Amino acid sequence: MVTTQTAYPGTDFEQFWAGLERTRAIVEGVTKRQEETAEQMKDTDRLIKEVARRQEETDRLIKGVARRQEKAAERQKETAEWQVETDRLIKEVARRQEETAERQKETDRQMKETDRLIKGVARRQEETAGWQGETDRLIKEVARRQEESAERQEETGRLIKENAERQKETDRQMKETDRQMKETDRQMKETDRQMKETDFKIGKLGNRFGEMVEYMLMPNLVDKFRKLDFVFTKAYPEATIKDEKNRILAEIDITLENGDKVMIVEVKSKPSIQDVRDHVKRMEKVRLHADLHGDRRKFLGTVAGMVVKDNVRDFALNNGFYVIEPSGDSFNIIKPEGKYHPREW
Repeated sequence: MVTTQTAYPGTDFEQFWAGLERTRAIVEGVTKRQEETAEQMKDTDRLIKEVARRQEETDRLIKGVARRQEKAAERQKETAEWQVETDRLIKEVARRQEETAERQKETDRQMKETDRLIKGVARRQEETAGWQGETDRLIKEVARRQEESAERQEETGRLIKENAERQKETDRQMKETDRQMKETDRQMKETDRQMKETDFKIGKLGNRFGEMVEYMLMPNLVDKFRKLDFVFTKAYPEATIKDEKNRILAEIDITLENGDKVMIVEVKSKPSIQDVRDHVKRMEKVRLHADLHGDRRKFLGTVAGMVVKDNVRDFALNNGFYVIEPSGDSFNIIKPEGKYHPREW
């Protein structure tokens, strides 16, 4: 049994544009969260600058100790032991700085992943890359000052105690940095969730685009095929073949027919290789249904799209399908040539 629909359903453009506005709002929300992530990165940068400032204060104290050392040569042995401990502390600070750099690299990876999902934030990603370059420069500057301190510092017991206190503060700052990194990771996951919702809504919009393509094609489709020597006397959209007895089910976007031939048109906003494969299967079902009901006409297939990639176009033509794609204010019909002549089912 073949069910057809001859009326053109109306398109609610207000709902369509409202959907676009909702999509834009979602993207703006994602952009806002990206900006919040950038602010958290700035806080991390501030912590690194604070460590550098404290290191400068340490350098000043070391110079004072050096002056006192000249008057206390008898304490040289004890001071040397303190120096060993100071070197250990400096190496520990350097190690923690390296761990911070590794966390920063992981953050960069997450930012790049977000960039891939949200093309609209490419500009902000470039700004983040510039920020990362500045962070690297500051880390190198801190490392350089630490190396200079290692070459000249001879610490006293008081300095060791002060360094121990500063180390506790550094540990606290590192823990705070870890917390901020975890919060950033949580926001990234939330961004991923929102992007999946966006993809779903964009998919729904894609279906609406497919309907629009059908209604733009219908008025001129018969005339276009007449230029290719087809004289179709009937044209209608959205036909369904539902044969429960023989387990045949097929949905057809546009049907053109006459007494000898039937053209089955599949319409997609952006057809894919899989869409072409599905249309081959659809043509086989249509042929089987026609044979079961004594319809001996020849069936041909067409793939139409708003945006048709080169590889999809070639694949469709190689399967013997006509291809319809936009051209200015109208559209063109491409006929398969050579060994890929129009296939008949």
